[in-house]
Amino acid sequence: MATSGTYLWSPELAECIDEAFERCRVDPSTVDISHVISARRSINLMLVEWAAEDQQDFRIDRITVPLVLGTQTYTVDPSVDGRIIDLNMVSLRRSSVDTTLTPMGRDEWLDIPTKTTQGRPAQYFIDKRQNSITISLWPVPENSTDTLIIDAMRKYADAGGSLNTPDIPYYMREAFCAGLALKLGEKFAPEQMIARLEYRAVKAFKLANAAQKNRGDIRVVPAASRGGRGRGRR
Repeated sequence: MATSGTYLWSPELAECIDEAFERCRVDPSTVDISHVISARRSINLMLVEWAAEDQQDFRIDRITVPLVLGTQTYTVDPSVDGRIIDLNMVSLRRSSVDTTLTPMGRDEWLDIPTKTTQGRPAQYFIDKRQNSITISLWPVPENSTDTLIIDAMRKYADAGGSLNTPDIPYYMREAFCAGLALKLGEKFAPEQMIARLEYRAVKAFKLANAAQKNRGDIRVVPAASRGGRGRGRR
């Protein structure tokens, strides 16, 4: 028999929610608006957890920041929703040549006696706030022609309406449904099912992460919020 020859399957949130409820032994025909609201909330919370656990390369955005002579601090993510949550790599571009900068922890930053010294930036300090990230350079830029090239890790997009599709690649769709089933199972499934749902969710998430790593690991420079000297722990 011939295959379909198409590769278009991209389930909407409504379909993922139905799948998750079925795994919890809840008939989707009995699901009402309160169940859907609960499922959307669970999706957003699950994506928050995922953002803290993984470094999926599809969420890396390239940001370019023009430097200004004598200006030390720059806002990396000025959006009102705080889309960027971490910085993976920062490079200085001068005359079309990129040089990787070194991250500093808060203690190292505070130890610099003269922070206004101008020169070619070699190090940076990240200050993460509730809805913004700033990056401070040392030495302070000596011209207005250099550029920062930043690989930044963004959030997962919010669940939104039921007709939206999840903000995930193909290889994470099973992990998405399995993880959502666990979240909903904690609220709606019989207690004896939780262990099985958890096993499936953990296994599917590990497989999804391995699918990315098998294609080649990305280079991740420890960012400013992960603790330890040189990592800017707040």
